[in-house]
Amino acid sequence: MKKIFYKMVCLICIMIMIIVLMIHGFRSFSKTQVKSFDLVTNKEIPISKISGFYVDSDENFYVGIDDFSWIEIFDKNGKFVCSIAMKGLVYNFYVDKDGLLHIFCTYRTSDNIYEQIIDIEKNSIISEEVIKDEPAVNMNPKKEIFINNKLYSIDKNVVKIKSKNYEKEIKLDIEIKYSEDLLLN
Repeated sequence: MKKIFYKMVCLICIMIMIIVLMIHGFRSFSKTQVKSFDLVTNKEIPISKISGFYVDSDENFYVGIDDFSWIEIFDKNGKFVCSIAMKGLVYNFYVDKDGLLHIFCTYRTSDNIYEQIIDIEKNSIISEEVIKDEPAVNMNPKKEIFINNKLYSIDKNVVKIKSKNYEKEIKLDIEIKYSEDLLLN
């Protein structure tokens, strides 16, 4: 009777070890930023530090927040659209003419820089490739951009738009979490 009991205990221990190793293997194998949550969410994140800024051709505003932990999107009137959760170290991002978000990032387990292309409408990463020419990736994103003959800049939660005969300010529909970093921006 004792032999059967010990065999069962050994078998259960082996099965637990195999399951733990399989779970660890699946987690290590996955390279996408999205682990166990939606990539795109309706969760608003208060601004405490602006990491980057981009304006697409439709004049939607993309704001990198808290060292790119999140990228929040606002429409041209400053109304919140969605947030994109980041799980890697993001260096920069931009939006192409098709409305796809390109993110340059790395992972803790990798020395490579990847370009991820995200389809926000489909809530998915549609491709990810290693960047061969790392110096081409702008590692120092700015808080202003020139597009459609207008200069866009961001200060706290206000987007300033200037052109030759035009000046406008749009307040983003977002809460500001005051911190020393934000006051220095």
